[in-house]
Amino acid sequence: MSATDQYTVKELTESLGISRQACYKWLNRQPTERDLFITELSDEVVRMAKKHNHTLGTRGMARSHQ
Repeated sequence: MSATDQYTVKELTESLGISRQACYKWLNRQPTERDLFITELSDEVVRMAKKHNHTLGTRGMARSHQ
């Protein structure tokens, strides 16, 4: 369930103190280089986690610091 299933766009934008026009402008904007980088980085983290069967974590980090 998304937030818009529970609240109207008007309620959400008013609670955030922004105009509906600003909200729609942001939703329809072209992604920046940073947005694309973050998406690519996130995808890579997911791929690595799957590749390593989600075994990278605090245990692995603790071992690397010993």
